[in-house]
Amino acid sequence: TTMDSFRPGEVALNISDTRLNQLNMGVVGDLGTGKTQLLKSLILQISSSAVSNRGIRPRFLIFDYKRDYSSPDFVEATGARVVKPYRLPLNLFDTSSIGEAAAPWLDRFRFFADVLDKIYSGIGPVQRDKLKRAVRAAYDACLPGQQPTLYDVHAAYGELLDGKSDSPMAIIDDLVDMEVFASRTSDTQSFGQFLDGVVVISLDALGQDDRSKNMLVAVMLNMFYENMLSTPKRPYLGGGPQLRAIDSYLLVDEADNIMRYEFDVLRKLLLQGREFGTGVILASQYLRHFKVNATDYREPLLSWFIHKVPNVTPAELSALGLTGGAAEMAERVKSLQVHQCLYKSFDLPGEFVRGLPFFELEARRESGKG
Repeated sequence: TTMDSFRPGEVALNISDTRLNQLNMGVVGDLGTGKTQLLKSLILQISSSAVSNRGIRPRFLIFDYKRDYSSPDFVEATGARVVKPYRLPLNLFDTSSIGEAAAPWLDRFRFFADVLDKIYSGIGPVQRDKLKRAVRAAYDACLPGQQPTLYDVHAAYGELLDGKSDSPMAIIDDLVDMEVFASRTSDTQSFGQFLDGVVVISLDALGQDDRSKNMLVAVMLNMFYENMLSTPKRPYLGGGPQLRAIDSYLLVDEADNIMRYEFDVLRKLLLQGREFGTGVILASQYLRHFKVNATDYREPLLSWFIHKVPNVTPAELSALGLTGGAAEMAERVKSLQVHQCLYKSFDLPGEFVRGLPFFELEARRESGKG
């Protein structure tokens, strides 16, 4: 609902409208500003929009660092499946979804080594070479049509080290000991089967081990990306406005955890998702989290919800395209009430609104049933 006009008006974001060039959103706000309530509301509205989305129920993958998305009311409203990272029925070395790659095992090795290197840093060329040999050996040892698992790579790497240890081994040891992934390929499924409806990955179950959480997020981002590439591109329909079908969304709350590593796969998702009806929602406490070295995550985020941020600057708002009166806007953002935010999208250059929180949306839906 708008806050500035004499008669409050409703503001709606139509993500199907192809004038919205990217489906990605940025949601910013300090703790206790209503950011999570807005995100839950967006998830419920988008995931229950099959009737106006050609009968397709948009899927959601949610990385939940703080148990915000496993509350009974949210799970009941969205039909969400809360998944703890224990024996996940996924195999990160399964290459069957890659398509026509010349050497699929090499793609997997490069991705795995890149993630290890960025999260754990200090993996040298000698260790990288050993890891490469271990991954190759694990694939070579498989029967035709079969794929190795992390456990097979772990065993092959252990043989190469001959009883010694090094930093990649210590990391893989942890993932194996925690049993994050299923150990048998017969217990795994494709990512397309896994991502059915609203799926919440409950990262808090990994305790204080932030590196393992971020490692898991990176691996699943890659799976989400490969699954997206295999999704059929659906034609746009109509005119005035022309509409796209929405296939899936990815939500990373506390996204600074993962943005700081500058993973190539996150950039690719942000830039390529629109062709497949896929969007990314990145939520964080501060706007400065969205620019990391040479990687500017703000550019492909065309819709913004900026809740109260005590240290926001006019320059940060100008960088989002909020140019008219950025200094006044910045002062106002610092003193916003709960659920109020500065909203920007393709058809609205910047408007202060009160978002529809999840608990109010739920109350409306319940009264509608009665």
